[in-house]
Formats: sequence, C-alpha cells, structure tokens
Amino acid sequence: GTVTVTATMAADSNYYEGKASYVLTINKAEQSGFEFDTLAPVAVPYLAAKNFVNEARGGQSSGIITYAAIGGTASVSIDAGTGRIVQVLRPGRVQVIGTRAGDNNYKPITATYWLQIIGSTKVLFLDVTPAEQTVDSLYYVADCGATSVQVTVVTEDPFAKVWHKNESGISVEGSQFPVDIHRANKYTVEYTVQVGDDSADASDKARENYSFTVESRFVFDSIVRMMFNNLLFINNNAEKNGGYTFTAYKWFQDGETIGDNKQHYSAGDDHRANKLDPTAEYSATVVTEGGDTLQVCPGRVPFVPVITSSLLVYPNPVAQGEQFTVAGIPAGVEDIEIFDINGNLLGVYPVAGANSYSSSQVTSHHINQQGKSGMYLVKIGKETVKVLVE
Repeated sequence: GTVTVTATMAADSNYYEGKASYVLTINKAEQSGFEFDTLAPVAVPYLAAKNFVNEARGGQSSGIITYAAIGGTASVSIDAGTGRIVQVLRPGRVQVIGTRAGDNNYKPITATYWLQIIGSTKVLFLDVTPAEQTVDSLYYVADCGATSVQVTVVTEDPFAKVWHKNESGISVEGSQFPVDIHRANKYTVEYTVQVGDDSADASDKARENYSFTVESRFVFDSIVRMMFNNLLFINNNAEKNGGYTFTAYKWFQDGETIGDNKQHYSAGDDHRANKLDPTAEYSATVVTEGGDTLQVCPGRVPFVPVITSSLLVYPNPVAQGEQFTVAGIPAGVEDIEIFDINGNLLGVYPVAGANSYSSSQVTSHHINQQGKSGMYLVKIGKETVKVLVE
C-alpha cells in the first residue's frame, strides 16, 4: 500500500517548528517457485483422463490455489479446487492454468501445463441383431429367416466416429447401420473407427479399420426337398435354388451327423417302412463351388399322404447314366413322359419291351444341357412317380 512519512523539526527560541513529508509506496512481493508436479506436456488416454490430477505447488503467499482450462482443442470440465479432470467433453489438447492467490504481502502467481487427451479407436463390443455371436466375437450367425441385421458399434471413446461402406461401396458415417443378408452367404462387413477430424491437430487424429462376418443361413424349406416321406435332398439346380452350385453336403438330425457328402439323406431303402422322424429337426451344411460352407436352418418334415401305386421304379435314387426299371406298367401305355420338378416336359420315350429305359436318356436330353442332377417326374399313363437322379 502507500504511507505518508513526515519528519518534524521541533521549534526553539529562534525558529518555528518545521515539517517535511513524502509518500512511500510499498508494492506486494512477487511469488516464486510455483509450478505443476509435471511440467512437460502430459498425454493420457481418454479413459484415464477422467480423474487425472496434476497438482501445482509452491509460492509464498497464504492464498488458495485454483485451476481452470483456458484453451486448446479439447473440451474438459475441471474441479477448480483440486485440478482434477471431472469430465472430458471432447478429446484433444487443453491448457490448464493453476493460480495461487495473493495475500497482503504477495501478488498472485500462475503456472500452466498442456494436457493431451488421446482419443481411443478401441471397440468395446458389437451388437448384431438378430444374430448369435460365436466365440471369436468376429463371426455372427444370423437368425433363420433374417433378411437383414442391424449393427451397433460401441466404442471406448464416445466421441469416436464410425464409418462403414454401404452396398454401393460408399463410406457412410454412423455407429448404427443395417446389413442386407437376404441371400444365404457369408458377408464380411468393414468399418473404420476415427477420432479427431480434419480440423484437429495431427496428434489428435487416429483411425483403425475393423471387420466382422455375418453368415446368413438357408431356410430349410427353401433348399431342402422331401420325397416318399423317407428321403431328403438338397436342390442343387442353380436355376431353381437362387443361383447356387454345391460340391459337398453333410446332414444332421437333432444336431447329430447322419450323412456325409451326399446330396440326399434316406431313412432307409424301403420308403414304406423306413420313414423320416416327424418329431426330429433336420439340418445340413453345404459347400459352394467357391469353397464356402453354409448352413441350412433346422426344419421338421411334414408327412404327406402316400398314394398307393401299382408302379415300381428301381433303383431310386438312380445315378446319372445308370439304368432304372419301371415295373407294373398298365396295359396299353405306350410312352413314358419325363418332366422336371417344375412340370416342364423334357422328353417322351416309348415303353420298351422290358418296361425299362436308361437314365442316360435324361442325361443327354436334360442333365448335361443344364449341368444339374435333381428330382424328375415320370408319368406313365395316369400315374406319376418321382425319380431322383444323382
């Protein structure tokens, strides 16, 4: 403060009293030695930034120390009394200032440090609905019948941005997005987690690429056919099954393997005595010509009434090129008509004296042209029987 100093000369017999004055200004002293525990720029991950404290110490006054964030690219909430980071509103760089207040003898003093809050590109988990996650967490099997799944990417850093490529290959921002899985297949989904943007400092930017796979399964009835209540077979006709060509098969009943590497599964040779189990769930896996193994959803087999026929076709199934015999042809029937499973007429053949003809005729007239085996309808007079050509 200021004070007036006055000097007084007392009077005597010859002189009056004399005075002289001046104003003395006393300034507060500068404090020294006030600094943060860590002086160099401090870098901490996003999760560790909350509750982070870098205390300031020193100085000579009795004043309290307060803290504030005063600038930078980050946005934080800070406890003014302790300097503790209470909340991170945006990662980046922030300058923190500490101030020891002055008192009667000392001026205030300040110190600063830079805090780098590093954004995280870590993915905590994925939510893929409706689908079941497998053990490795990067592979999901969609629910049977699902034509799309909804993906939610949950990141460690809530300020991270998620980009994914849509069906057109265009990058779209959003942590939630759909994936079209209307065809049975394995879909690899690629996405990117990014922190910082074009306006951020280089040290504030980071990105990481991720991917996961969703498998869409065949609905049982869409690919599996039943014959004689005792035979199941996979439709391997690309023109009729959505464009798939299969090279290997495996059959399951209630999750247990019952047949391997055959297009069909038979409950037994006698289709009258050996029938499929109507209480069981049948499923399969198929291998595509591209080498992918796809699953067929479990399904039950609805029995259909069997119409007694006087005709007997054997062997059935029949291999391509193998001869099969039709017995019990009614008198007066001169021709055998062959249709595909969709009712398209493939050929008309005369009844031979032995009442038989070779399936190689079907091969030459249909199978080789289309490149497919499958189910055929053999019409003899007024009766029709099914023949499976493998």
